[in-house]
Amino acid sequence: MTWHGSLLERQRRELQEGLEAAKHSTREMQTLLDRLPVLVVIHHEGKILWVNGTVLRTLGFEKLADLVNASLFDIVPPSWRAMIESRMHVDPARESIPDLTEDALLT
Repeated sequence: MTWHGSLLERQRRELQEGLEAAKHSTREMQTLLDRLPVLVVIHHEGKILWVNGTVLRTLGFEKLADLVNASLFDIVPPSWRAMIESRMHVDPARESIPDLTEDALLT
């Protein structure tokens, strides 16, 4: 094997190890979030990507697939929609996110 072939192989192994470490870290984070007794929804521009078990149980869903790709606005009370919409456009690097509120959850 040439020196550049060896270098490329080493870089490939390092990238593979980094990818595996990132996957492991993601699984650990999901496990932690899933065990929280509060509702956790991860979304992108209002499209639900993941929810924890507390969300599923609270809203009466059996599995994550029932909510993935649904609109966040389908599971929150109408009174929250304007607040959520405004928070979705906050750049936390430039401005602070308003304090969380607590309210009755409607579906």
